[in-house]
Amino acid sequence: MRHLRKVLFNITALIFIIIFCGGLLVATLYNTNSRIQKEANQYEEKTLLGILSPYSFTNSIVEERITIPVNTNAGIEEGSKAYLGKQNQKIIAILLPITAKEGYSGEIKMLVGISSKREILGIKILSHRETAGLGDKIEKDKSDWITRFKGRSIKNTDLNAWDVEKNGGDFDQLTGATITSRSIIIATRKVLNYVEDNYEALFNPD
Repeated sequence: MRHLRKVLFNITALIFIIIFCGGLLVATLYNTNSRIQKEANQYEEKTLLGILSPYSFTNSIVEERITIPVNTNAGIEEGSKAYLGKQNQKIIAILLPITAKEGYSGEIKMLVGISSKREILGIKILSHRETAGLGDKIEKDKSDWITRFKGRSIKNTDLNAWDVEKNGGDFDQLTGATITSRSIIIATRKVLNYVEDNYEALFNPD
């Protein structure tokens, strides 16, 4: 009997140790995952704020998004969500995910920041397959070409000006990458038209 009690005691102690260690492992994994997620959110927010500079917001833009009306012509795909930048609960800027489908080597995905004044705040290229050394200069870390859209709007840029200079437009083209350049220019004009047509749904959603 005494031997049986000792065995039961040892088994109970072992079960307790297993449960304790398992709980400790779960807590450690939870805390690690929470920290990783927090750092990822901070990095994402820093990136997004860089597109919307010099605007500042009273909300966390990574935590506030709305599903936006689809418009394939403007590069807005079904289920797309816009990031919202607010000042005292009022939306003063949005980030729209769009796809330019006329790139030289296929689709160009980007985020376009637009203010409540209907002006471009910034553009970030998310993905593309354009030619290295030529079309890839749409990336901000490879040239400043993409910054030329800042401040542009439908009001201050005539329809015919949304083209490369050699076609009579306002924008210079990247050397050896006219098709890529025109793709971004046209996509930007289209998204500004999209904002004009959907202004209330974007800046004053219910």
